[in-house]
Amino acid sequence: MRKYIYFNIRKKCFSVRVGKQKIYYTKKIKLRNVKYLVSEKGRKRVLKENVKNVHAGISGIECDFQYDSLGCKITYNPYFDKKFKIVRSGEYICWSEYCLLKIQKEKPLVFAIGKIHLDRDCGQTMG
Repeated sequence: MRKYIYFNIRKKCFSVRVGKQKIYYTKKIKLRNVKYLVSEKGRKRVLKENVKNVHAGISGIECDFQYDSLGCKITYNPYFDKKFKIVRSGEYICWSEYCLLKIQKEKPLVFAIGKIHLDRDCGQTMG
């Protein structure tokens, strides 16, 4: 079952949804077949109103996997980026084989692990 995960600013953890139904909160989750999604309409509203809202998240199937390295660190900031991007290269990412999301010092950390597709390869957005 595909889940949608986003950072909950108020609770300082990840909210996990299936469809529109919020099912739980967590400080760590592992996913496979991962999509990095940003609603451009929601992002524009953030820029216009200067108030953050839920308009971006990560979609995938919850699983357990072992990893030797953390892969690529991923970030998203609606004020600077149109989509999720790889920190080291600055390239936009749309898909990865696996993803580790965890909270460290009340901040979200996201790592794409395994195979990845850059945005130029799939050009996908949400909404």
